This record gives sequence, structure tokens and C-alpha cells, in this order.
Amino acid sequence: HVHAYRYANLFRSTRIPQPDLDQLVVAPSASHVVVQRRGRFWSLPVLDATGGTLPLAQIHAGLESIVQQACAPS
Repeated sequence: HVHAYRYANLFRSTRIPQPDLDQLVVAPSASHVVVQRRGRFWSLPVLDATGGTLPLAQIHAGLESIVQQACAPS
């Protein structure tokens, strides 16, 4: 059984590598993830205005759009 509290900052944090121990940085106002594909980067919204997760279908559509854009000639 997995407790949801462990994922409270799943979409609002990043790990900054350090020599001895990595640092977890939390950005409370973040509402997106960064997606890298074929050497390009996209910002993909994953949270709504209230901090709730967007519908899976909407996130999936965003990822599909990124794949299409990455495959299109520049």
C-alpha cells in the first residue's frame, strides 16, 4: 500500500546534484513538468489552478503533441 503523502511534491520539485548529497528544491507555485525529446524541451502543464492533477487524457494529449512536434521537420 503506497501513501500519497510521499508524492506531495512529485510535480513541484527537482533534484540538484551536489558532491556529497543531492539537494531537493521545491517550487510551490510550479504547475508544469519539463519534457525533453530529441534534444528539445517543452513545458507541459500537469496541475490546475487549485493544485490538482489535470485529467490524464489532457496530460496524454499534451505528451502526444510533444511527440508530434519533435518528429516534425524544423
